[in-house]
Amino acid sequence: MNGRNRFFVVVATLLAVTAPTVATAAPGNAPDDTTRKWVVSVGTSLSVGVQPDGAGGTTTTGDGYADQIVELLATTTDDKVQVKKFGCPAETTVRMVTGEGSACTYDHGSQLAEAAHWIARHRKNIGLVTLDVGINDLAGCRGLLIDENDPEAFEACIAEGFTNVLTLTPQIVAALRAAAGPDVPIVAMDYYNALAAAYLLGQPELMDLSDQLVVTLNGALHAIYGAFGVPVAPVAVAYNVADLTPVADPAPLPPDTPLNVVTVCVLTHMCTAGDIHPNVTGYGIIAQAIVAVAPPLPVTEIPNNG
Repeated sequence: MNGRNRFFVVVATLLAVTAPTVATAAPGNAPDDTTRKWVVSVGTSLSVGVQPDGAGGTTTTGDGYADQIVELLATTTDDKVQVKKFGCPAETTVRMVTGEGSACTYDHGSQLAEAAHWIARHRKNIGLVTLDVGINDLAGCRGLLIDENDPEAFEACIAEGFTNVLTLTPQIVAALRAAAGPDVPIVAMDYYNALAAAYLLGQPELMDLSDQLVVTLNGALHAIYGAFGVPVAPVAVAYNVADLTPVADPAPLPPDTPLNVVTVCVLTHMCTAGDIHPNVTGYGIIAQAIVAVAPPLPVTEIPNNG
């Protein structure tokens, strides 16, 4: 059995033996106003709209999927929907739960604790909670393979990442559900694969491996969220993950470039700035996918309650 096959056997075993535990929502305090007005986002850099800053770094923006969800809802319901963002760049499941190693500082110690506290206080004013988490548990491993050429360390890192996703994502969803109560909609998302762009660097094997990892991760996330009755926005479908259909004339890309690669180039900064994050259009695609699976949001007006 070669290294790649051995690795996927390990991951498949983890997926088979680790099942999410569903928790019952706990009661909490909330304002008396029963109209729903806030869109709350919990997650990674995607949830705060990170994009390249033009100087070799990145910056948060007001163009992320959470912001664009509000714009979409404003066109169908009311123009006073607001967004509350708790996300943090490079957030993993471990960082979200414990706060250890997080790039962001939270008064309650971690993103999850901060979000749960706020959600519990405002649950009757919340129309939607969005969640994206899991991809950074794997993304931090890629340097071990690409830069250090250490397949064994890479495999160990990926296995640990999957273990964390399978163990901690259920805890995250349970905490958000307990804070939000049974009636506030929570919608999660799966992931696209920015590393499909490796195909353009003459590394189709890296594209294939990263596609397999993202597909496996997405399958695990769907199982976890499904156990909680949480809808999952099919971002992977919208981004054509693992779809190798050749595109005859995708200029300026080479003829017959696979559709997954073309999509990544069109919807992210990967092929122009080497940055994995979506562009404004790409964030809009994610927003549309989330809204498509979310229940309707009734909105009236926003009280000034902080």
